[in-house]
Amino acid sequence: MRIAVLDVDGTLIAGTLAGPLPAMLAEAGLAPEDRLGLLRRAQVASDPQDPRAAARMNELFAALLTDVPCRAVSAVMADLWQRQRERLFDFTRPLVTALKEAGYVPLLISGGPQEMVAHLAGELGVPLFRGTRFETADGLYTGRAAATVAGGKDVAAQDRT
Repeated sequence: MRIAVLDVDGTLIAGTLAGPLPAMLAEAGLAPEDRLGLLRRAQVASDPQDPRAAARMNELFAALLTDVPCRAVSAVMADLWQRQRERLFDFTRPLVTALKEAGYVPLLISGGPQEMVAHLAGELGVPLFRGTRFETADGLYTGRAAATVAGGKDVAAQDRT
């Protein structure tokens, strides 16, 4: 199988796929303001190219979700996707179509939440995608990241399980 790895954030979509998510979760009453504040301060102070900063963002985002119902977060993500789909670059759909026609299987990779990448993958008809997965138990987020791609997109691209 020939795979074409496509980075999502800033490549297929303007900005980041899940950038507005923390604020939307707070607006929905699903994220405590103190945890949102920690995340925002860390985002402002960090270098987006630093893998340690990306890992810290994932930790803080996971903490933001602690004890939040998965179903409620999924609903917010679905709403966010309806906004974000308009931000796809004009070339994104034709690129994916051309890759498929050339015999490639596209693999979408983002440091954002796996659920957000799943929305994009569904829109584009792409079966392979990777994003950050957050640990859950009993229908709630635990506050820990289960698997991340930040700083390791090359490794995520090789993992096709």
